[in-house]
Formats: sequence, C-alpha cells, structure tokens
Amino acid sequence: KVSVNYSNLLVWQRINHYPRIKELTRKDLLKRHLERCQRLYGGSRLEGAFNVMPTTFNLPKEHIPFAEQFHTDASELTDPSANLWIMKPVSLSRGRGISVINDASSVLNSEEPMVVQRYISNPYLIDGFKWDLRLYVLVTSFSPLEAFIYDEGFSRFATHAYSKASDDITNNFIHLTNSSIQGKQNDGAAPPPEVIKHGGVYGSHKCVEGGTKCSLQHLSSLLRERGVDFNALWEHIVVVVLRALFAVQDSIPNQENSFELLGFDIIIDEHQKPWLLEANSSPSLAISSPLDKVIKEGLIRDTLALVDPLPFDREALLLALRSRLNGKNFNPATDRGTRGVEPFDKNRAMNVDLASILGGRLPRQYGDL
Repeated sequence: KVSVNYSNLLVWQRINHYPRIKELTRKDLLKRHLERCQRLYGGSRLEGAFNVMPTTFNLPKEHIPFAEQFHTDASELTDPSANLWIMKPVSLSRGRGISVINDASSVLNSEEPMVVQRYISNPYLIDGFKWDLRLYVLVTSFSPLEAFIYDEGFSRFATHAYSKASDDITNNFIHLTNSSIQGKQNDGAAPPPEVIKHGGVYGSHKCVEGGTKCSLQHLSSLLRERGVDFNALWEHIVVVVLRALFAVQDSIPNQENSFELLGFDIIIDEHQKPWLLEANSSPSLAISSPLDKVIKEGLIRDTLALVDPLPFDREALLLALRSRLNGKNFNPATDRGTRGVEPFDKNRAMNVDLASILGGRLPRQYGDL
C-alpha cells in the first residue's frame, strides 16, 4: 500500500481512502462497534436498532461464548445438524477462506483471527436459489456524516439450488454467492439460474449479460412479481447501511481530502429483513461482463462527478508558493513574477491565490450537491 501523509495534501486534492477505514471494513472491528452501540442505547427507544448483523463472535478470543451460544441454539432444534454458522477470515474478501459449519469443534483448528457468524439459513429465495446484494456507498465525510448510496448495484446468485442438508454444507456453489466462486464452472458451478440468465436489464439496455449477477433494477422487478414491496425493502436497507456508518463514525478520523467508495454486502431473509454481512473497502471495479461495464462505468462516472476533483493551474501554484517562501503577498492572477501588490490581509491573500490556482472554482463542501 502507498503511504500517504495527509498533512501534506492541499485543500483541493482528493484521495480515495480514509485513515482507519478498517474500523468499518474489518469484520471483527465492525462487530465490536455495533455491539458497543447496542449497549449504549440499551433500554432506550433505540434498543435493538443496531442489531443489523447476524450474531458474530471473534475468534479465538470469544471461543467460549461462541461454544455456549452454539450449544444453546442446537438444543432448540429438532435436528442439531441444522445449526449452521459461517466462518470468515477477518480481513479477506471474494469468498476466500470461508466455510459453513455445523460442528463447534470446527473452530478449534483456526490459526488466524476469524469471525464466526450465525448463518442466515432462511434466506429469501428466488426460484429456489440463494442470492445477496452488492451495494455501493460513497462516504464523503465522517464528521459530520455524509454518505450516498448508489441506486444501482448487483444481486449475486448461487448456481446450485439452496439446501440446508448437512451433506451440502461444504458446497460453496449453494452457500456462497461471490462471483469469483460462482464463475468457476470448471470446478462444479452450474450455469446462472434461468431467472437471471437473460434478464440483466438495465435502463434502456435489454438482456445485458451479467453472468451470475443481475442488476438491482432487474432484481426489483423479480421481487415485485413475487409480491414484495421493493420501495419499503429499500428503505430498510438504507437504514442498515446508515446504522453501520453511524456505529463507526467516531472511530474513523475525518479527513477533508478523503472520500471512500465501499461495497456493502446485504442478504434478505424470508421475512424480508435485510442483514449486513460485511462492508468492503476497494470493491472490485473490474469488468468481467457487459452488465459490469454498464453499471460500474456509470458508478465511476457518478462518483467522480460528486467528489468533483478540481483541475488546478500549476504555474499559479508555483508562483503562490514562491511568494510564501519569500515572505511576500503575491497575487499570481495579476503579477506573473513582475511586481508585488499592496500588502493585504493574509486570509484575503490566500483566497486570491486559491481563486487563481483553481480558476475561480471552490472545492466541494459538505452538503453540496
């Protein structure tokens, strides 16, 4: 990773990263922040508001509490083998290192920090297939909090019909929806489900091929056909995203030069309740299908339009820096190195310099749209 000295950035420069964004994107740290908020607001009207992520334990530190919860859950089931949990490395992505388990002893062999999370074993299925959402969230300020959720994204489908049978818990083509896994047809993945095979509709683009993904627009049509109030569901999803951001905002130092595009993974259960699975930094913007091209290029274009990084006049900047070094109040707009101007207020001098450097434009401020 490139090390950035944020104190050296100029007021108009933008960088696509916040320091300590891992407080949100590391699964173990996000779990701690959500639990802290649950304790903080316990007993108030917000009690339960931060219950947006399935019950999660950090291993190996919380192995004993996990074992106790595991056995409690198993005792309440007629078939203890249906007590499913999912193990994930705390800092990996794209489905790497993930496994579904139904035996508490499976966690004993972990040699790296992991989270073990109650598996959403009752997902809302479409034609018998599991799916989840990859949504894009642009954060432009943490203090005060300002974020934008993109109105497009992807629904990612498994390629094998859903099953909770104990014989199938190792079948990633049933349980994991990551495109990097479901695209491996040579390793056993099936073709995309028929319901999305030719249905990656996006705006005026019809039948845009998306592999094992379809657009959010197409998903909304599929759900409406099945009686789901998609507008109400979307409002619940936005609340889940906001509560995750709220839970971490005090732990991520605000940096006026920063913005971050995040990938939020959300699953919907059979009761139409959205659950946050994780938030990802640097979500993949690679183009592997025509649908990727349409949606991701639009995402990048709209992100840059909102962040609005400004071009600047390098010559005017150099002249302004030279004048500061020489201890003079220098106006590069009128004095291209030939003469000084009458002394004036330092703030005014800075504003005059910036106006010349940035061609009269101003960096985007909080709340500007």
